[in-house]
Amino acid sequence: MTPLAIACVQCTLWLPAESVFVDRSASAHRDLPVFEYSYGPRARAVLGAPLRVLESRGESSSWGLGLAASVALANADAAAVGPRELWRDYEELDVSWQPLIEGLQQRLDVNLGVGHFGAQRSAGVSLEAPRPDDIPFGGGGYFLSLGVTLHQTGDWAWYARASHRAFTNGIIEAVSKEASDAATSVLAEGLAHAPSLEGSLRYRGLGLMQPVVSGSADWLVPADDSARSGWVLRALTGLAFAGQRGELLPFVAGDVGNGEGMLINRREARLLVGVRYALR
Repeated sequence: MTPLAIACVQCTLWLPAESVFVDRSASAHRDLPVFEYSYGPRARAVLGAPLRVLESRGESSSWGLGLAASVALANADAAAVGPRELWRDYEELDVSWQPLIEGLQQRLDVNLGVGHFGAQRSAGVSLEAPRPDDIPFGGGGYFLSLGVTLHQTGDWAWYARASHRAFTNGIIEAVSKEASDAATSVLAEGLAHAPSLEGSLRYRGLGLMQPVVSGSADWLVPADDSARSGWVLRALTGLAFAGQRGELLPFVAGDVGNGEGMLINRREARLLVGVRYALR
């Protein structure tokens, strides 16, 4: 925490030093605004970063306005080391609120966001022929998100997070099924809902070198009633090298279940080795 933030008991900061309220830089989740390259069984690269636009600190609570964006590149097969065949974009604007709860040693973070996922493939790239129970549009679309995170700092730092993304068609379906179907087609939305659980544990007692272990689980509810629901389980471990504005994380990760983007209908087990740089 910066000296300005420590001295600021009740104030508003524009573009504060910290980019995020909760440090998820070592998360096992695939949708992160980081710089990353990994391989296994295909090459994958991510270019992204978070930005905290506004932060207000008070005696009883804090809140902030943030942006996050990334572009993920991948290949459809394992032939090339450089990812270039498939891409997926992610953008989100969110408001985070941190109440100070008396008697609770951990911190609670509640965030509400609005965002978009898009998935495309480069010209000439061929994939498997579509099946009747496939999730369409690479699982993309426009969504509202709600997340609740409990986290603790110290030598043993950890967080546990539950979140839910409700896509436009899934929200409209509560009022009209016909209007929901129309929104699915017009907005190219493959999912209706995407609940998620994740957690991470790290040891900070070694200083700049911090061992981490993380896990995540996602459930993918398709917008099309004829499509098959999806799921993803993922685990990650590595050694983070922490700096003032971010950290470098060489890691090994494994996941099983549906792929991402245009590979969402591939169910397989994957073992990845990679390196990540995450801004804070």
